[in-house]
Amino acid sequence: MRKRTAILLAIVLLLLACVIGTYGAIGLYYTTHFLKNTSINGIDVSGLTAAEAEELIAAEAEDYRLVVTGRDEEQETILGADFDYCFVPNGETEVLLGEQNVFAWIFACFSEGQSYSMDTSVTYDAEKLAAAVMEFSMMQADQMEAPENAYVTLLEDGTYGIVAETEGTQLDTEKVLAAVETAVESGKKA
Repeated sequence: MRKRTAILLAIVLLLLACVIGTYGAIGLYYTTHFLKNTSINGIDVSGLTAAEAEELIAAEAEDYRLVVTGRDEEQETILGADFDYCFVPNGETEVLLGEQNVFAWIFACFSEGQSYSMDTSVTYDAEKLAAAVMEFSMMQADQMEAPENAYVTLLEDGTYGIVAETEGTQLDTEKVLAAVETAVESGKKA
């Protein structure tokens, strides 16, 4: 009876050691890989290394497009390729990887996971960006309508009436360029 108990105890301890060892080995894997259900800036990076995540973010940057909407709801699109938009890794993905609790991997499998937001470093050609913006139809002088203030006018029946102001579509090119540059630098898409 004693021998049977000892064998049973040894089997239980061996199984427990296997479970703990497997759990630890999987945790060790996640020291270099992102946990399940993890995203950075809306990009799923589950199971990826920091370098792989940066490659995925860079690929997303290659497909960058900014939609600019004018006052009359006219939309123009600038593609990142038009102004050499490119992601520059700054090591922040490594920092995010180091912050995760690797031994909580089992909980990450069954939860919504972690969603990180990081400022992505990008480079672009400012002159090409400005040239692309200046090609918008809304930026052409012949497409702009100057605003008009409200005014009083004499009506046909001899009374006076107010003619409402017109907002117009005239743009301040410097402000438009500054707003587009700010949007590009922050990674906005609309």
